[in-house]
Amino acid sequence: MGRVSNKYVAIGAIPFVITELAYWYIIIFVGGTAGVYVSFLSIVLACLFALVYADWGHLKRPTTFINLALLGTVAADYFLILQEDKLNGMICFSVVQLLYFAYLMATAKSKKERVTNIVVRAIAVFAAEAAMLAVLREKTDAVSALSLFYIANLAVNMLFAYAQGKKRLLFAIGLTLFLLCDLCVGLSSGYLPFPEGSFLHSIPFGGLVWVFYLPSQTLIPLHLAFENRKKVA
Repeated sequence: MGRVSNKYVAIGAIPFVITELAYWYIIIFVGGTAGVYVSFLSIVLACLFALVYADWGHLKRPTTFINLALLGTVAADYFLILQEDKLNGMICFSVVQLLYFAYLMATAKSKKERVTNIVVRAIAVFAAEAAMLAVLREKTDAVSALSLFYIANLAVNMLFAYAQGKKRLLFAIGLTLFLLCDLCVGLSSGYLPFPEGSFLHSIPFGGLVWVFYLPSQTLIPLHLAFENRKKVA
């Protein structure tokens, strides 16, 4: 049963990964108008792939939270890529991380792990928002507040995904790349200007965003497919 299940996943996973690699090449090396629409299309494809491998007979399974999160990611990128609407984009991305939080709570091995997750998350969010207020002061706005809330939740999700071991490894690596993507977004935003001539000033952080982002959105649905493999075979 296990071998059959893995083959079933591979039938869809191989063309999915190849297609996403082609999209990644267009986004990174071609760019322009084509790159913009391919960027959004690549996220839609990741969501559709995950929907194909959803466990439709057991929608109460934890992986359903991943399916919902990937739908939220499509909505977020619709606002950010096609509409250039940062506020609604960050609202959607915040909901995405809360859905990943729900997934990790549902897959936690003990009550202690769930309580620890909540406590660490609360501290991380408070610290992030306090740091934002200290640094930005009068420049603080809703987008900044949501961005720090989102980043704090993403970082905690990543840590607890690794803590759950090899069963969540693809998911954890996907969240790590997700976080690296968002760090590049933050470093390219101008909030932390680097001195001209410095090493950090020379790094094209904006150009690195999709280097990390699309691989992250490829690994997360792959994790879902392999976690559901026994049910869909």
